[in-house]
Amino acid sequence: ALSVTQWDVYPQDTTMYIGSHTSSCVAPAAAPCGDLFFSEYIEGSSYNKAIEIYNGNSTTVSLNNYRIAKTSNGSDWNSFHQFPGGATMASGDVWIIIADQLDTAFFDHANADEILSYPSPVHYNGDDAIAILKISGTDTIFIDVIGVPAVTISGDGWDVAGVSEATK
Repeated sequence: ALSVTQWDVYPQDTTMYIGSHTSSCVAPAAAPCGDLFFSEYIEGSSYNKAIEIYNGNSTTVSLNNYRIAKTSNGSDWNSFHQFPGGATMASGDVWIIIADQLDTAFFDHANADEILSYPSPVHYNGDDAIAILKISGTDTIFIDVIGVPAVTISGDGWDVAGVSEATK
């Protein structure tokens, strides 16, 4: 069984708040978790930043239908990352994106699916929201979000699951 903690933004009345929940499923195919979601978020010092995306679908997905959106310092969504053409993720697999200057003592660059230079979706501070978007026909659907777009926060990150400034 796979258990991951996922940080999301949930609508409640007319305000937004960050919450945390744990998804459990048997990977890869016996009990799919749904769609793609952030399974790991690393916001370390300097350029030690990375994200891991998990495919909770019961089938392989084409990443041509997905994007990563990012905000900067309280802005609305202002940058969008497109995955490499033809990229796919098998059911139960992860996609790892790292900053090009991530210290190799933390993570071997050879194990990353994408190594990105600035600016990119992994060049963030704890107060920059990121999201996975799914393109379905003419619709763009936010399927997972960390942080709150267009909101300037005091401090260096959002509180998550009782941890102060957890995204920092």
